[in-house]
Amino acid sequence: MTRSEPGLFLRSNMTIGGENTMEFSDYKQFKDMWKGACESSLGKTPSESALSLAFGVLSGYSYAEVRAATIACLKDSEFKPTPARVLEQLEGGSIEDRARMAWKQVCDAIKKYRSDTSMRFEDKATMWALDCMGGWCEVCWGDAVKNEQIFCRYYATAVRQNIRDVRDHLCGKTERDGSVLYPWDESQIVDVAKVTDVNKGKKIPALTVGEIPEGEKTA
Repeated sequence: MTRSEPGLFLRSNMTIGGENTMEFSDYKQFKDMWKGACESSLGKTPSESALSLAFGVLSGYSYAEVRAATIACLKDSEFKPTPARVLEQLEGGSIEDRARMAWKQVCDAIKKYRSDTSMRFEDKATMWALDCMGGWCEVCWGDAVKNEQIFCRYYATAVRQNIRDVRDHLCGKTERDGSVLYPWDESQIVDVAKVTDVNKGKKIPALTVGEIPEGEKTA
């Protein structure tokens, strides 16, 4: 009923918080790995209760994912091995980093589809943020730099409050205006997959003024 655009899909090879999760049988290897991380970074060994708590917090991911994220964190000289920091790495960076990544995806969609097209982003935080900003057309016609700041604030709120109740899709100009000459139907909605990250944990820079050329801010 709807069509997807593989060019916009940034998929990870990992299953994030899905079927591949740590089981009790993974506890020993996790404990050895986590001890090593703490010893190399802090110079001390965590208690059994601390190890158990860390395992519980990170158990929504596979051992391979947790180990890879921990190693990536250890490359940062400021890293202290806490479950929260590893979770941040697993989820693609801080909320602010993820918001910038989501905004870049929105900008890519604006440049490709313009305001005429109705859009459906899989990321509910993106959908909610764009809706709060007035909808797809208003975002397409707005100033990219100002919109980035507004979007990131709304996006962070949606993530922190775990907002799940969002519109089915965002109306484009063709759907919103309605026309006998240019009929619209639901099959024209473009689906954009959630950014789940080839660039886990990397800082996503804010857009510069030239990110979207002046002529592409409107459609």
